[in-house]
Amino acid sequence: MDAKIESICSNYPKKKLGFFARKIGAVKKELQKVDHRDRGSYLYRIFEACEEKLFELADQFAELDLPPDKVDSIIDELVSHAEQHLTDKSKDYSYAFKSKDTLRNAVLELFDSCFLAFD
Repeated sequence: MDAKIESICSNYPKKKLGFFARKIGAVKKELQKVDHRDRGSYLYRIFEACEEKLFELADQFAELDLPPDKVDSIIDELVSHAEQHLTDKSKDYSYAFKSKDTLRNAVLELFDSCFLAFD
């Protein structure tokens, strides 16, 4: 995750990157508690929404070095878009996790595991 953020923001706070690492570790443990198909379905829906939003936002990180608050804003937009996507898909499917906190951490985990990237 660190390298992904630092590729668009060279001065992102190290303390916050450490916080993200702890959140990623926590969500990995949470995700292990559910069946692999349910986990895969949940993560795929988040990935699908975030990838779509990243394409839409790509011009915003065409700059060489974004300020930290812009990176936080982009992550917030990804989480909101994924939340809307999951809410819509929940009309037809059920997902093991409902909290926005778990969703945010899952988005971070998808960056950490190289499924998502800003480039």
